[in-house]
Amino acid sequence: MRLLIRDLSQVASPAGRSAPLRGDSLRTLELTTDAYILCEEGRIADVGPMRRLTRLGDEVVEVDGRGLSAVPGLVDCHTHACFAGDRVEEFSLRAA
Repeated sequence: MRLLIRDLSQVASPAGRSAPLRGDSLRTLELTTDAYILCEEGRIADVGPMRRLTRLGDEVVEVDGRGLSAVPGLVDCHTHACFAGDRVEEFSLRAA
């Protein structure tokens, strides 16, 4: 199955390409506006601006992402959604 999340306001992801990302490679983010995320077989297959998206055929589940942002592939097992407020300083310390 293929899943397309389209028309996202923005997608933020680390600029580094080698895995796992640590330290300085986590400090620089790529921000794509008016973007999409394409998943195939449960994995992220492509991320990019909507203008680059080509026709995908009929066997694609599409999700409207207007007004939403995504951070694909972000895994931080020490972060919990129940924490409120600004945790920028904490994330900076972890990335360092």
